[in-house]
Amino acid sequence: MKGFCSMKYLKRKIQNWTFRNQLIYFYGAVMGVVFLGMLVLLLQFENSTVKDKMEEVLKRDGYRVQTNFRSLIERADEYSKVIMFNASTQKMLVNQPEVSKRTQMDAFYTIVGSTVVDAIYVYDFKGNKYAASSGSYIREKTVDISEASWYEEVMKAQGGYCLVRNIGGFLKEESLEENYVSFIRVINDIDTQQPIGILLMNLNTSSIREAYTQVLKEYDTFFLMQDEKGEELYSTEDQGEDLWKLLEDQQRVGWQKMNTVTSQNERYGVIKLPLTDGWSETLALGYNQISNEYKRLFLKVGVLLGISTTMLILGTAYFSSKINRPLKYMLASMSALDDKKFVTVQVINVNQEINQLQRRYNAMLYEMQEMFERMEEGEKRKRKYELSLLQAQIRPHFLYNSFDAVSALALMNRTDDIFIIMQALGKYYRFSLHKGEEVILMSEEVKIIENYLIIMKYRFDGEFQVVYDMDETVMDIRILKLTIQPFVENAIFHGINQKKTGGMIAIRVKGDENSVRIQIEDNGAGMDEEQISKMLGGDVKSQERGFGVRSTVERLRLYYNTENIIEVQSTRGVGTVITLKIPKREEASTALQTPSKS
Repeated sequence: MKGFCSMKYLKRKIQNWTFRNQLIYFYGAVMGVVFLGMLVLLLQFENSTVKDKMEEVLKRDGYRVQTNFRSLIERADEYSKVIMFNASTQKMLVNQPEVSKRTQMDAFYTIVGSTVVDAIYVYDFKGNKYAASSGSYIREKTVDISEASWYEEVMKAQGGYCLVRNIGGFLKEESLEENYVSFIRVINDIDTQQPIGILLMNLNTSSIREAYTQVLKEYDTFFLMQDEKGEELYSTEDQGEDLWKLLEDQQRVGWQKMNTVTSQNERYGVIKLPLTDGWSETLALGYNQISNEYKRLFLKVGVLLGISTTMLILGTAYFSSKINRPLKYMLASMSALDDKKFVTVQVINVNQEINQLQRRYNAMLYEMQEMFERMEEGEKRKRKYELSLLQAQIRPHFLYNSFDAVSALALMNRTDDIFIIMQALGKYYRFSLHKGEEVILMSEEVKIIENYLIIMKYRFDGEFQVVYDMDETVMDIRILKLTIQPFVENAIFHGINQKKTGGMIAIRVKGDENSVRIQIEDNGAGMDEEQISKMLGGDVKSQERGFGVRSTVERLRLYYNTENIIEVQSTRGVGTVITLKIPKREEASTALQTPSKS
């Protein structure tokens, strides 16, 4: 309850703020929510989006390194085939004397000069070696290649190749300055397809390093290349011993799925991907490298939002002050209306909309002033007041008489008739009151008459008959409420009832292009000219004949702003025909509503 009262107090306090302050505080609150939302998003990025981005970067770079390395191996494979199927190589390995060893070495040096191969070694099975190198020659432990650890694997490859680290231990320790990727395959005799030698190529170390350094230069990514035994071949520099000690536990680095490790209080994303023939690559990337990108982005967005908020608040304060000034003058002018003082406002140049509002406000004041002056002219206002009072007197008079009829039926125990008359009475008042509206549909006006005549027939014990002739095309036309009822009532009380022998009432509604004609005809006592003049003219008092007709005619003339609204034809002893000519209108006038509100 206390919190509810606090909210109501805060709401009232905000409502008492000026429009300018409301806008400033509103935009300030919105920007505060935006900044808070940015902070929440940043934390979410730390926990999810940054991790996804890291895995995406590591996989992308890993696959690029994989593609570059395999491309290098494919080119080495092509060079090896060139050497294998070279005629001079074939003749040299079968010891044909016409082959110049120098000529063959020149062919090897052509390949060694490429960016793929550093050195070429060809061994036959008789202990001979043919070598070409771009640098110093390696020294073997022995020229007997059958003692090499990879010999059996190469021989079983059936023309395929093997990749080994540092020629698989086939070198003397002192000749190993750095790690090599060695490409090895058997050379077969073209004619007999029997092995005649072994081709060993050391791949260009710079090309291998370039295969991963060019890819990993966007981020400070750690890289490790390992052979099928897990021995290191190549890695990035300054990679951190603590981190790689963590990575030595291969169980923690799942294949093709990023895992998280922590080294020196910094988190790393680590992924292990296949290269070729059981070789693998491991990449590690620090979380901060990715999260810092998002932090910089959010910082830029935050600065932009801060500048936008400041400009928005300053602009709001400036433009609202320009708007508030003419509004204050207009409010002061409105307050003067309480004393019936019409004070126009000085038009302050703000913008097109506010300028137009000020001009129209002044125009409205002029119109209101003219309207009040017309209303204060006296006579018309007095007539409207009297007619409204007479209209109010019609309804209780009818209600009292209706209850008398119901009482009589109750005494006669005519319950079905009581139900019918009470139902008709309810419908009559539902349509006639109609939420206080003065203008209703023609169909609703007809319903009022139908229910009114049901009640009247009970009151007069069925002394008259009713004939309806309605034009359905005009039922949606709007008409002043209780237009027909007073004329029907006049026909019953001063026409049919005076005749004493019963009679007939005909109600006709017809429409043309510009108007609706309503005709009420009876075959009652009729009237002479004096009675007609008395009904339509002179002062009206509630106890005189035709007061409802007179008030209705005046209401119609005022509402439709025309004197030519009624035509009366009557003959003594024959009957009366009253014709109302109602102009078609879409909207109700407020002329009759003003007195009742004053």
